[in-house]
Amino acid sequence: MKQVDVLIIGGGIAGMTLAMMLQRGGMSLAIADRPRPRVASRVAAGVLNPVPGRRFAPTWKADEVLDETTRCWTECGQIFGRDIFTTMPVIRFFFNSDQNFWHGRKNTGNRFVQREFTKEEQFTGLRNSDGGIIISGGLIDIPAFLSAAEQYLRTEGTIFINDSALIEECLQGNRITWAGISAKSVVWCEGWRSAINPLWSYLPFVPAKGEILTIRADDLDIPGVATREILIAPTFERGVFRVGATYKWNFADEEPTVEGREELLECLRQWIEAPFEILSHDSGVRPAMRDIKPVIGRHYEADNHFILNGLGAKATLLAPYCARKLADLLISDTACEPTVSVERFAPNHLNPAIFPR
Repeated sequence: MKQVDVLIIGGGIAGMTLAMMLQRGGMSLAIADRPRPRVASRVAAGVLNPVPGRRFAPTWKADEVLDETTRCWTECGQIFGRDIFTTMPVIRFFFNSDQNFWHGRKNTGNRFVQREFTKEEQFTGLRNSDGGIIISGGLIDIPAFLSAAEQYLRTEGTIFINDSALIEECLQGNRITWAGISAKSVVWCEGWRSAINPLWSYLPFVPAKGEILTIRADDLDIPGVATREILIAPTFERGVFRVGATYKWNFADEEPTVEGREELLECLRQWIEAPFEILSHDSGVRPAMRDIKPVIGRHYEADNHFILNGLGAKATLLAPYCARKLADLLISDTACEPTVSVERFAPNHLNPAIFPR
């Protein structure tokens, strides 16, 4: 039986980012992943936006998060010997009351909220409106990262287990054994499916399905990620863009829908003037928490089980920071900060008025 320090369940952006940090920290690893066509990490646009949302509020711990995120994606690119990350502005086109919120944030010293532009400042291929520039944005090529990380980790001795069967682990003393692997600890990075995992089902997950289009628009020229009701994000292939995404909290399955496609196309046609061709229509389910914060740390009873989850629509931005905090816990037993610690949801800590069971 192969002995490892950590078994990671889930090979998406959370699991692979954590794996890179643990491997660099000297830990031996196995990664088990259920191959599925609709995985949020593999269909996400890969946008890094420090000021998401309609009210232009900086994301939680924005400066620390951005420092860790930029360092992580840059270092990974250097390790892999390929470009997987680039910085770029987020170009926010004002919609409805956006401009009032923008001025409010700018007046309070939000460093990410930079200059405004008017509709006379043309962006080729779009119906322009007034807007503003958000700095410190970026774009990561998630499929390239996942592929390169797997290749790198394999060469460093990480064991990969591709198994679509239900993952069943049995405890033997203080070790975990599964599929011929014996591990000291297991980390669950399985996305929204942790909501139906008996070990973690007490957590207040609020999964949100999203649908996204990939289009080709050779005449569209945007020097960054454009956002309005939806976003149009460039890719690492010239002329190809991602358009999305929808949000649905009530959904029957993970599959793309006609309704989702039409919702995106309606917004796109109101905004884009350049001709475009739809290349693909994808969907995935974001693993969000009810308090809109990630969840990391040790299980309240099974002390060799850990979780890294709840990144929602901000996985590109939050994964490196949260993975670093969990890696510190696993490597040096450094406590996770309370704001994102899973301990805030231990059953005896939950306020039933806020988190009814």
